[in-house]
Amino acid sequence: MREPPFVLRDALLETCELLEAIRSELRLRDQMHAYAVLYAVLRAARQGMPAASALRMAAGMPLVTAGLAIQGWHTRVDAAPTGTFTDRVGDGLPLGFPVPAETCATGVLAALASRMEPDALASLRAVTSGACLSGAGPHPQK
Repeated sequence: MREPPFVLRDALLETCELLEAIRSELRLRDQMHAYAVLYAVLRAARQGMPAASALRMAAGMPLVTAGLAIQGWHTRVDAAPTGTFTDRVGDGLPLGFPVPAETCATGVLAALASRMEPDALASLRAVTSGACLSGAGPHPQK
């Protein structure tokens, strides 16, 4: 079998590294939990943005993460977001998830901050009102 193109291989490796960073940051059991948290945060962010901002955010993310950010999105049928960013994250987490939504959001956003382009990060900061990203820059402190 032929080796996949380097861009795809690198994108998968980068995604696995991101999931591992989230798993480690939040002390989650496995990468499936990390995926659930990442997806909940990306969806909550997207719901709080106009379409242009959501696309700008996704364009500045790693390849697979950008796909997750817009997966299942239908701009014509998305209703206006309800609740705060943290509330939307909590709504997207599996029932009985062992980590609070605010902690999940903070961990994911810290892991993403060093992997996103500045414009995309600015779009993300705008929708979260900076609440979870205070102090998170290109290299967030633990």
